[in-house]
Amino acid sequence: MVRKYKKKTERKRLEDKLDKAWSKAIRERDDNECQWCGGEGTQAAHVIPRRYRILRWDWGNGICLCGGCHMWKWHENPLEAADWFENKFPERWEYLLEQKRITVKWSIEELEEMLRELE
Repeated sequence: MVRKYKKKTERKRLEDKLDKAWSKAIRERDDNECQWCGGEGTQAAHVIPRRYRILRWDWGNGICLCGGCHMWKWHENPLEAADWFENKFPERWEYLLEQKRITVKWSIEELEEMLRELE
């Protein structure tokens, strides 16, 4: 059986680059320190899931977490995580909830501009 793979579209390539640039920017902003426990070995996590396109590459929607806090606190206990984030970053939380309601479809040019800003 021969498999045919689709080439990545320009949009998908840009989104992949934006994901990497966003992750690096969040880790640098937070000094690679877990914002929950202060540990190292951090990952850039989205506060509001990245399916909300308007917030996918927004700096305010990122937080540095160690692997344990990311998995066991953030994903396994999302209500506790939301309460913790709201208490620690109340202005960011309010902003994210407002932005979450907006629907957007980015143009290729807008994606390229966001990438330039993140890099």
